[in-house]
Parts: sequence; C-alpha cells; structure tokens
Amino acid sequence: LRDGFDRAVEATACTLVTVMGPAGIGKSRLTTEFIGTVRDRATLLEGKCLSYGEGITFSPIVEVLRGAAGIAEEDSPDEARVKLTGLVPDGDVGEVIRLRLAGLLGLAEAAPGIQETFWAVRKLVEELASDQPLVLVFDDIQWGEPTFLDLLEYLADWIRGVTVFIVCMARPELLEIR
Repeated sequence: LRDGFDRAVEATACTLVTVMGPAGIGKSRLTTEFIGTVRDRATLLEGKCLSYGEGITFSPIVEVLRGAAGIAEEDSPDEARVKLTGLVPDGDVGEVIRLRLAGLLGLAEAAPGIQETFWAVRKLVEELASDQPLVLVFDDIQWGEPTFLDLLEYLADWIRGVTVFIVCMARPELLEIR
C-alpha cells in the first residue's frame, strides 16, 4: 500500500487498490497501519458500504462528503449547505458542483442524475486533492451497489493531474459480482 501510494504521488495519478480477504483476516488493521504512515502527507476521508437499507447506493460517498465538509448529524440543512459551500471553489462551475452535491446529501429538492453525480463527485475529489494527496478509504465494498462500484471505476479512470489513492476493502464475495 505504501509503495502504491508513493507511485501515485510520483505520477500525480489516481490509483485504486482493493485489499481483499475473508472476514477477520486483518484488512482493516492493514489499512489502519497504512493510514498511519501517510496521515501527515495526505488528506484522509473514509466511507463504508452498508449491507442493507434504502438509499444506500451513495452512502459511502455521503460519508466522505460529510467528513470533508465537517457536516455533523445534528447540523441543520442550512448549516450543512454553508459547510458544503466551503469545499467547492467559487464561480459557475462551483455552483453546479454544489447543487449536485447538495442533492446527493439530501439538501436539495431534487437528486441529480447518475452522470451528474459522478461528474460532481469527481470535480470535488479533484479539488480536495489539489493541495496535497487525497486518500479515500472505502470499507466493505462487496456490499456496494453496482452504481457505487461504477463510480469508483469512473473516478479511477477520469481523475487527472492530482494524486488520489483509493483503498477499497472487500471480502472475496466481491469477485462474484465484479
């Protein structure tokens, strides 16, 4: 993981790595140890896929957004919107990104379409990685909805010019669906 991160930094690239193994084998511990070695050189954001529930497709990204913006569960929608505004640059493009992400966070009346969501998440990730490398950690992606897994692939394929290291943890069941 450290070598992969270092190569991503050297290449200023987006890299996706999957740590796979059965439950209890130590995926989380390995990832935690890795995070400890890069914490002072990168921004770290985490999300987790849920195994059940409604509206879980983008729940790992919602966790990342909330973490990046500092949005707490007890924040009002207005407070959350203000915090979200601080993440995105000003201007017309920034406004479009904010609107799409607000919809994803349930802070707008209409949720954006899939392609608009993918684009807005990518633009935000690129912004978050503009000053220093960004490490995104997603746990239990074997439970990820196909659309979320598509988003991970989209990010890995389309992010350019910044260092983003995406670490996914999964059980072998992921191989049955992806």
